[in-house]
Amino acid sequence: MAESEVHPTEVANLSEFNEIINQDKYTAVDFYTTWCPPCKAFAPVFTKYAGEFLDVNFVKVDIEKASDVGKEYEITSIPTVMVFKNGQIVEGHDDLNPPELKRKLQALLSA
Repeated sequence: MAESEVHPTEVANLSEFNEIINQDKYTAVDFYTTWCPPCKAFAPVFTKYAGEFLDVNFVKVDIEKASDVGKEYEITSIPTVMVFKNGQIVEGHDDLNPPELKRKLQALLSA
């Protein structure tokens, strides 16, 4: 897949979040905070994947700013990555490393 300049969408609240994840398209979500070192390390990888997987929505949720989203999905560890389709969680992990996320996205798109 060709890489392009695509950046994840920053979500501000639960209403906006639900609008995005209820689409008939895979949506990868990075739940993070600005002060979390592992979150900072993961951010450029997540942005890179947004440019590689153009058939997937990429969304970032700062759980301190959009605390309603963090509470709704019971996010207790960051970073946490979840993949949604039609409002349903199809993958969700708080220990998902970048190569594993890439493999899972490739598998979902080829299924």
